[in-house]
Amino acid sequence: MNDWVVIGTGIGLGVVLLGAASIKWCIQPRFTVLILALGALVGLLGGMLAGRSAWPQFVVFLVVMALQFAFYVGFIAWRFYRDPERMPPADSSAIVSPADGKIIYIRKLPPHSVLRCDKKGAQLFLDELKASPLVAQELWQVGISMVFTDVHINRSPIAGKVILAQHRPGKFWSLRIPEAINVNERQTMLFDNGTFQIALVQIASRLVRRIEAYVREGQQIEMAQRIGMIKFGSQVDLFLPVGAVSDLAVKEGDELTAGETIVARAKR
Repeated sequence: MNDWVVIGTGIGLGVVLLGAASIKWCIQPRFTVLILALGALVGLLGGMLAGRSAWPQFVVFLVVMALQFAFYVGFIAWRFYRDPERMPPADSSAIVSPADGKIIYIRKLPPHSVLRCDKKGAQLFLDELKASPLVAQELWQVGISMVFTDVHINRSPIAGKVILAQHRPGKFWSLRIPEAINVNERQTMLFDNGTFQIALVQIASRLVRRIEAYVREGQQIEMAQRIGMIKFGSQVDLFLPVGAVSDLAVKEGDELTAGETIVARAKR
């Protein structure tokens, strides 16, 4: 077997394995193609250099595979830990997305509903919001799913005061497991702008280390200000009072940018 066959086999196997990982972790197709193509190029160059060094063919094979995997992990880590500046809209009535990601559901909840977040039929009940006046109102609920290539720093949807910032630790199970939603770490925040309140729930996933809060109860914040970070795969749910906002400016399936995408506007 010549070196080209070894290199090609290593690249092919790497593409298959990393492609399967991308599907499992719901990496966007455009990023999957980019990462696999660049990783294959890195593996090819590394394999060629290893071959010229007269290394054993099994070593060349391992070099090709290792370079592809290292590039994949490095690219994902770079995408995940980015903290780009965002330009919030000049419209003071705007309510912006708290997270980068894709809208997986939008619901209109009747007054006095039991507030919960849902993931594939499993339910997480938000007992920490029972005492909030928000519960007595008709609400919009917007669920946002985040994947590894999204920026994981969340931002405030409005300017106002943080009146609740409650963290609940949990077991680090994947949100893909139906019962995991009841035990995964989460953080619930409630914002008050003097006219209405908005709730936000950050839910961690299996690979999470922690949810970091950048703000505290009683603190005044600006629209699009950084409020926290969920480390690794996650979900963010936003609750808006229907009576205080106009119709939603987004729909299921939309890709959102934290601090910039307008979800709704406050009624004047």
